[in-house]
Amino acid sequence: MRIIQKYSELFHRLNQRQRTLVLVLLGVIFFSAYFNAVYKPRAVIMGRLKREFTSVNNRLSSIRSQIPDISEAEKALREKERDLGMLKDQLEELESKLPEQGRIPQILGDLVNQSEGYGIDFISIKPKPGKGGKEYNELIIEIKMAAAYSDFVNYLNRLESLSQFMAISSIVMSEEESSAQDKTEITLTLSILLGEGNDSRGSHEEKKQVEPVSIDRDPFLSDIKPAKKSGAGQELKVYGISSGGAKPTAIINEEVYTTGDMIEGFRIERILSDKVILSEGKTRKILDMEKE
Repeated sequence: MRIIQKYSELFHRLNQRQRTLVLVLLGVIFFSAYFNAVYKPRAVIMGRLKREFTSVNNRLSSIRSQIPDISEAEKALREKERDLGMLKDQLEELESKLPEQGRIPQILGDLVNQSEGYGIDFISIKPKPGKGGKEYNELIIEIKMAAAYSDFVNYLNRLESLSQFMAISSIVMSEEESSAQDKTEITLTLSILLGEGNDSRGSHEEKKQVEPVSIDRDPFLSDIKPAKKSGAGQELKVYGISSGGAKPTAIINEEVYTTGDMIEGFRIERILSDKVILSEGKTRKILDMEKE
């Protein structure tokens, strides 16, 4: 207290100017002490915190830029789910149109009926199961026939519109040269997808009535003229040939025949000016015209 009183008396002895200088000096000393003792340490701490905040904020912005927009991802997911649902509906619709295994006779009948109006002679039709390991059942059908090239092309055109689940896998034609009136042996292989449905479904489900297959003609006989018999074991002789017109004919054993007719198990393949060529599979037989 005495020290304060002593300095107070000294202060009052000073003139106005000296008092002002003393007050200013005391203010500078106080501010310097406050700055060094309080403000400066806090300023250092605040600067460090500010730098850390800036660094953390930059890292957060970088992480946010790498994370995809959740709303866009959800929108894309909903679109994919909608597309998947549409594909599923389309697949179910197609599967409902697959021919059932119980319709194989009807399928074979359709294959024959598609040749109606064309000169196609069926030699054999062999259905057989496809290779295993596939998701759907597959029916392989091998058709051997004799037909002129133009008729066969038109027949193929009809087959293409028969079913969207049928595909032609191979066509093998004989290498023998032939005229426009001749028929060529052809092996056609095609495959058809089949559904799971057949007669053995659920015991509580009513079975469908299978309609009989309607075949307009015997596919294994020529559609040009029925096969003729000249007598069992009788020798075939050619007595006359007319080859100048659009449809050549031959008189064999007093019967008139044309290209494609059957006689004694042979098919008349070609009628030339002086001979008739018969065929039975790969076997060929030549009949020379009788000379007077």
